[in-house]
Amino acid sequence: MNDKLKQILEQIAPFIIIGVGIAVFIGLLFMFFYVAVWGVLIGGALYLAALARNYFFPPKPTDTESGRIIEHDDKK
Repeated sequence: MNDKLKQILEQIAPFIIIGVGIAVFIGLLFMFFYVAVWGVLIGGALYLAALARNYFFPPKPTDTESGRIIEHDDKK
């Protein structure tokens, strides 16, 4: 009986290792997509906030300054 139990354990060990590997892989996928979904939600909220900010408070156009430009050639 002891030899038969040892033989069964030797045959079943690779399947247990493969099962644990698949479970770890699926768990890692769940964690990745959990983080990815939260990243998309937070990024979308920040994007909408920036969009609303630019809609309600548009950036001021840059004014071109008028006047003379005096160039200096001091390096000669």
